[in-house]
Amino acid sequence: MLRSICVLPALWLLTVQPVLAIEDLDPRFSGDGIAVIDQGDDWPVITCPAAGGKRLLVNRTGESAITTSRLFDNGQLDPQFG
Repeated sequence: MLRSICVLPALWLLTVQPVLAIEDLDPRFSGDGIAVIDQGDDWPVITCPAAGGKRLLVNRTGESAITTSRLFDNGQLDPQFG
């Protein structure tokens, strides 16, 4: 259920680039609200809360495909996801 809730808005956002102000960041996530993750040519489209304080990250790739990742609350990738 959570995947469909996150993926549907992500599909809509593929053509719309959201603009966030710095005050919109959640400082509880990774200490400052920002996590830098090198996943090649992917870029984030949307994040959704997941169980256990984790975040689900929906990415768009250079090939216009959608990928998902799960992050711990410290901003690190969850290696058990997927």
